[in-house]
Amino acid sequence: MRALVNPWRGLARLPQGVWILSAATLVNRAGTMVRPFLTLYLTQALGFDATHTAIVLFLFGLASLFGQLVSGRLCDVVSPWRVLVIALLSGGAACMLVALPRSFPWLCVAIFGWSFVAEAYRPASTTVLSELVKEGELRPAYALLRLAINLGMSIGPVVGGFLAEVSFACLFVIDGVTTMLAGVLLAAWAARRGHLARRYPRRHAAHAAAWGALRDRRFLLFLVATIPVAMVFFQIEGAWPLFMTRAHGFSKAMIGGMLAINTVLIVLTEVPLNLWSARWSTARTLVIGALATGAGFGMLAFAPNHAWIAASIVVWTVGEMVLFPALSAEATLLAPEGRRGEYLGLFHTAFAVASMTGPALGTLVLDRAGPVWLWSGAFVASLVSAALFSRAARAG
Repeated sequence: MRALVNPWRGLARLPQGVWILSAATLVNRAGTMVRPFLTLYLTQALGFDATHTAIVLFLFGLASLFGQLVSGRLCDVVSPWRVLVIALLSGGAACMLVALPRSFPWLCVAIFGWSFVAEAYRPASTTVLSELVKEGELRPAYALLRLAINLGMSIGPVVGGFLAEVSFACLFVIDGVTTMLAGVLLAAWAARRGHLARRYPRRHAAHAAAWGALRDRRFLLFLVATIPVAMVFFQIEGAWPLFMTRAHGFSKAMIGGMLAINTVLIVLTEVPLNLWSARWSTARTLVIGALATGAGFGMLAFAPNHAWIAASIVVWTVGEMVLFPALSAEATLLAPEGRRGEYLGLFHTAFAVASMTGPALGTLVLDRAGPVWLWSGAFVASLVSAALFSRAARAG
């Protein structure tokens, strides 16, 4: 009865460190202003053409892949807390340095360096979180971390939009300062508890089994299963807004208003939903999440009106809220002791691959084949993920 009265009550069991990490993440994400406007900065402020802009964005994605792989490995070899703090402090400084170059070659160097150190934050943060909680608390803890991310991302890009009208330089400074502030907050808390000096008891085993995750068939199947549904989800950065504009005449403001449905639902319901579903089996959670995500985007194959579009956002948002915390939790549980950084680094790399390929492929299908093929294909891709998730669970 108490759970029905206050569905957030289960968060009280989470350790203090989870709240500190979530608070630092909120600060970090609330200052995220450069990435949403990076294309505009390259084209409007620096005057780059489409080809040079595409090269810069590709280098950002490529550096992200390498940064997350190296970060995951370092978490096992050194310490996830150290990697996390260093990634935030160096990432903030690198962000501000990106505003200095004006020539294309030096900007490419700055962008690559910034992305490499900044994206190292992702595997380190999830590895740290996995060390702070018990197995049964993983999904609610990851849901809380996602809540902090979404709250922050509902602030940063909005404020950044106003600042970009005044000065792009402000974006780099504020983004960099808030990132470093998050690093200082975590460093201060971790230092008092000795986390920065901690070592895994089996560090030599991590050295001996370098990249052993690539020989873990069940984990590789899990990664393969993750990529199709993640590519579907990342259509919100590619084909989805283009479809909204072309097929339904949505303005930028209308697209933002529709996406607000996603943000509001996540803020209000993701944590209670994951507390409620924490007893579900892994296979059930992943399959339901993948199917709901695919169904939401698949509904757009036949979108007669705005209400239908809003309903589709609700459906894929439910899928996102169920699927993403469960994916992080499962990647954590599949990792052997002392090698979580390696596994989570590869997990985040799979997401990076999906974010690099999904929007481009979706936009191409939309242009060449049309929306019915695109959104029907998105549903089929999610079915493939659901089937592979089920198979991975049986393999265990």
